[in-house]
Amino acid sequence: MFKLPTRGHTDRPYRGKYPTRICQWSYSGSPASKALGVFLGIKRPVHIELNEGTRYIADLSEVKADETKIGTELNDFLVHVPTHVVTLTQERYDQMLAIVRAVRNTENAR
Repeated sequence: MFKLPTRGHTDRPYRGKYPTRICQWSYSGSPASKALGVFLGIKRPVHIELNEGTRYIADLSEVKADETKIGTELNDFLVHVPTHVVTLTQERYDQMLAIVRAVRNTENAR
């Protein structure tokens, strides 16, 4: 699982009781998502964001997608706990975004 160097949907600090619950997650089989997977060395990337703003990318095989809803604790979402987390540097994250944007631009030009 990869921890992204950017924060999620909010700039203000989370003050609730459940910081490690999932507020949103998504999976797509789009060409951009596939390129992201190739870059990270995973087959099916899932984007995960927690209430407190931390963002991750994991492979679909690492999560319990069929039994998870918004508001699930991160550890309850993962197949293996503890899981190995790699923090992406800003430089590597920027490289990843450049690849995703290039694929999207190619798709939009069609």
